[in-house]
Amino acid sequence: KMNTYGTLQVVNLAFKMKQLKAFVYISTAYSNCQITEIEEKIYPSSRDWREVISVAQNTDPIVMTILTQKYLGRLPNTYVFSKCLGENLVWEMRNELPIIIFRPTIVIASWMEPVRGWIDTFHGPVGMTLGIGKGIIRTMLSNPTAKADFTLVDSA
Repeated sequence: KMNTYGTLQVVNLAFKMKQLKAFVYISTAYSNCQITEIEEKIYPSSRDWREVISVAQNTDPIVMTILTQKYLGRLPNTYVFSKCLGENLVWEMRNELPIIIFRPTIVIASWMEPVRGWIDTFHGPVGMTLGIGKGIIRTMLSNPTAKADFTLVDSA
């Protein structure tokens, strides 16, 4: 709900800004992870963002839990689904707002801003690194040829 409805709220705010130079939507490189090779284009979502917002706002949470898998289709989670919806929402406004859609990969701690090393979550690689550093994670099954692609939160 937040990544789609929140995006709509910010877009509505942007329309009120008379001297707006750029509307930068921060998405994720994984917003279309069901596609093997991602191009620099907007891929249509399996659902219309208006429909999803309406269903999310007007459906009982228990029923919504059941519907979620149907809505996700081949996407792994609601985060990437909502980011795909957000991209579609923002892209529809491209003729009315100066739109930029940025798809960073895995966003990690800051380099300098607001302070060196700032982080607000321990999900993903940050949590894994912390677990390794603390000695909690001692072994891990991984692909030795895989490449990690991280973006510092303040360099994006």
